[in-house]
Amino acid sequence: MTKPLFHLRRSLILALALLLADDAAYAEPPVFITGNVRVQLLSDSLVRLEAKGVADFEDRATFHIVNREWPGTVFEVQTNNRIAEIRSKNYLVRVPLNVVSLEGVSVLSPEGKTLYAYDGRLENSKWLPSPGEKTSAWWFADTPRIVPPAWGLTPPPEPMTNGGWDLKNDAPDVYVFVPCGDYFQLRRDFLKLTGPAEIPPLFAFGAFDSRWFDYSEASALKQIDDYRVRNIPLDVLVVDTGWRAGASTGYHANTNLFPDLKRFF
Repeated sequence: MTKPLFHLRRSLILALALLLADDAAYAEPPVFITGNVRVQLLSDSLVRLEAKGVADFEDRATFHIVNREWPGTVFEVQTNNRIAEIRSKNYLVRVPLNVVSLEGVSVLSPEGKTLYAYDGRLENSKWLPSPGEKTSAWWFADTPRIVPPAWGLTPPPEPMTNGGWDLKNDAPDVYVFVPCGDYFQLRRDFLKLTGPAEIPPLFAFGAFDSRWFDYSEASALKQIDDYRVRNIPLDVLVVDTGWRAGASTGYHANTNLFPDLKRFF
């Protein structure tokens, strides 16, 4: 056995302390780094496998991943034949030392059964297993990895590339769930990682007026006034794609139709 070549942001003492405080949340769970690969042991049932991007590893919330605070788990590292084995309670991560990509990285059961092996595929549109399945492992990738702007989905305060969405640090970033057959654990981990589904606002269940039509500021406001005059409820008026300078693409206003979008709103 060779001396482990790894970088840990938290000491082994802290890793052991996690066993006594498994309800605590940490901004940075235990980490193992070798070459261009980082392994984050997020919990007993979830591990992150990440390749370094052009701007280093990614710790910001992304479009898919909203929660970076995980309790971590107790683990130990051993190396043999240029392979690092990171062993926790419910899984074993095998990583070639000084690797330049996720090639050769795998997750195994404590008994040595392969649960996940990186094969170059990155998928984010996967059905969750059904409650009746006794799933031992499931995975999905944060791809494409996009960091939202501080103002979220609203228009940027000023014109900028990609509307302020940061796509520059995209890299293979895979989350492997190891629920050990517990569907509810998988579901809890998935919702904690990606965020719960939002409840639709009340107006979404009301009356919509929508048609493909080049509204102008004046005609859109008149449409609303016509509903009011007739005392007909209206919850949503859809101003379709004609308001855009680029027809159905982009976010710049067609100033011939809407000279001042802020005034219109």
